[in-house]
Amino acid sequence: MNDDKQNKFNFSGHIVNIEDAENATTPTENNPTYTDDQLEKAGLVRTSAFVRSKRSKNALRVEKHKNKKEDQGIKQLNVEVPAEHRERMKQLANALKQGSTLADAMKAMLSDTKLPDTSKSAQKVTESVKTEEQIDYAKLGEKVADIRAKGGFKAFLLNRLL
Repeated sequence: MNDDKQNKFNFSGHIVNIEDAENATTPTENNPTYTDDQLEKAGLVRTSAFVRSKRSKNALRVEKHKNKKEDQGIKQLNVEVPAEHRERMKQLANALKQGSTLADAMKAMLSDTKLPDTSKSAQKVTESVKTEEQIDYAKLGEKVADIRAKGGFKAFLLNRLL
């Protein structure tokens, strides 16, 4: 029998959780239960007791809340991101939660962000001071890369030389 389905008893044979009492087997005709009068005549005193439940009220409340959100189409997702992107991910999640499409939410986020201008960085490289030797090596490297990319017999020979 699985541990989940089997009733849990403590060391003295008593049921530990209230849910276990609900699932416990009832006595048969050959082994009937005692009435309250019979137990009092045997010297036992009637008391009330607290029995631990398997799940707290808060756990049941949280489960109910998650089920309600899931019925609305919202489900929790835990994602690990670098610290510098944490706020952006929160903004994206909030935008999606408010009903924006993914594309619209991304456009709104990217319009707020200033991206580096790639054309300016390319101009800086060409305007930088280089020696003629460096320029020759760069041109030679470009030619080698072109030959390798095209393939064929020249690329085969080039690979043999290198």
